[in-house]
Amino acid sequence: MTRSTGRPVRLVVVDDSSFIRLAVARMMVDVKTIEVVGAASSGEELLSRWDEWNPDVVTLDLSMPGMGGLMTLDQIVARGGPPVIILSTHSGLGAPQTIEALRRGAADFIDKQEYSLLDFSAVGKVLEERVLAVSRGDDREAMEEREVVRRSSAPAQDFEVLVIGASTGGPPAIEQVLVDLGKWCPVPVLVVQHMPEGFVTAFADRLNSRLPLGVFEAQEGARLAPRTVHIGPAGKHLQIVRRDGGLEASLTLRPRDALHRPSVDVLFQSACDVT
Repeated sequence: MTRSTGRPVRLVVVDDSSFIRLAVARMMVDVKTIEVVGAASSGEELLSRWDEWNPDVVTLDLSMPGMGGLMTLDQIVARGGPPVIILSTHSGLGAPQTIEALRRGAADFIDKQEYSLLDFSAVGKVLEERVLAVSRGDDREAMEEREVVRRSSAPAQDFEVLVIGASTGGPPAIEQVLVDLGKWCPVPVLVVQHMPEGFVTAFADRLNSRLPLGVFEAQEGARLAPRTVHIGPAGKHLQIVRRDGGLEASLTLRPRDALHRPSVDVLFQSACDVT
C-alpha cells in the first residue's frame, strides 16, 4: 500500500483499553506529520470501519476480546496492508505472541512496559518515529539481508562466520535467511536484532523450535560452531573473539555511546577483526 506524499500519515489505534486509545491520540495531537483518524476497541470495529478510516499505519494490541490481535493482523495482511505496529508487553505470553505477530507480517512493535504511558513526551517520540519509519517502508531494508545471502556463492572454506543485523521488520527476514541456509550451514551465525529485554529469549526459542539449527541467546564465552545461531541479548554488544584457535562469543557494554546496544556495527567490526 502506498500513500500520497504531502499529507499526514493516517494512523488508526486498535486497543480494548480506552486509556491507551485516548493516550495515543493525545500523544499525536501536536505531530503535524501524523493524524489519528480512528480508534477501535476491537478487531471487528476496525474492519467494519476500514474503508471509512483508510489507514496508512495501524497500532494493534494483541490481547483483546473477540477475534483478538493475531486474527486481526491476519485480516489486515490479507487486505494488502498497511504496516502494523504491535503495542505489546513482555510479561506472560506477551513476548511469544509478539514474535508470532512479527512472523505473520507486523512491521514493528513497542513494548508497553518499556515506557511509562504517563510520560506522553517520551512515548510520543518513540511512537512518532516508528509510525513514520514503517509508513516510509523502512522495514523493507531488513529484507535485503536475504538477498545478500542468496547472492553469496563463495565456498564454505572461504569464510568462518556469518553475521546478520536487522532492526525494524527484521525477525521474519532473519527467519527466512536461516531457513534458506538449511540444516547443513557450514559456519556459525551471529545475529543482532534490536529488541528490548524479554523478547530475545522468546525469539531464539521460537527459531530453535522451527529450524534444523541450534538457536540460542548469546552467552559470554560460548564456542562458535557450525549449525549454531547466536542472537545478541538486549543491553549488551555481541562480539566475536578468537581464543585458543577458535571463535567465541563475547558480550560487552562498550562502547557505551553506541546508538543501539547491541550494535550491528560492533558485531560486524569484530567479524572483520578476527577473520
